[in-house]
Amino acid sequence: MCVKSALSQTYKNIEVIVINDGSNNEYTFLEEMSKNKEIILINKENGGVSSARNKGISISTGNYILFVDSDDWLEEDACEKFNKLISDSNDPDVIISNSYINNNEIKSMAFKSNEKLKEIINKRELIECIFNNGIYKCVDTPWAKIYKNSFLKEQNISFDEKLKYGEDGLFNYNVYTKAKKVFITNSITYNYRINQFSVCNTFYSDMEERYILLIR
Repeated sequence: MCVKSALSQTYKNIEVIVINDGSNNEYTFLEEMSKNKEIILINKENGGVSSARNKGISISTGNYILFVDSDDWLEEDACEKFNKLISDSNDPDVIISNSYINNNEIKSMAFKSNEKLKEIINKRELIECIFNNGIYKCVDTPWAKIYKNSFLKEQNISFDEKLKYGEDGLFNYNVYTKAKKVFITNSITYNYRINQFSVCNTFYSDMEERYILLIR
């Protein structure tokens, strides 16, 4: 569903990069898709989600980068919406969009706002949301956002592959503190599926060490 939602976008001028991070489960499906040259398939040894995302950043050639997790999906017009928003906001470093949060049969929006497109002048507001769950939910996640490719590479912003917890928040902390133009919109582009077996919902015996590493 994730890959199909990317291939079904109403805006077609995109490259779809799929990073297979050492999984054999979806290999046949992805190989068949890559034969049609609809996707750029990269098979790599398992290195974790940060390693996979960094690989995608390194080979991407588009002006902007949009991350999609494997168990989520894009709205059909997500890229079309982002393309218009980029034009309306004069090439920002990052745009944060609204999203649907899907918890079994219950669907809700990440945040409620009347702003069709708003420039965040006080970036401290966003940074506080990363740590304190403020009025804008999910600002710490890499999904439901679009990042200027040249900005990430010029500022040398990537995901910390040593971290096993909180790497998304740290990535966006670096983005928001270094970005010159950040916009937020109530337009919905993304569907996040709550998975009780995901990494962020799983207890690990070394959880204390993970938190200490993140804080450092």
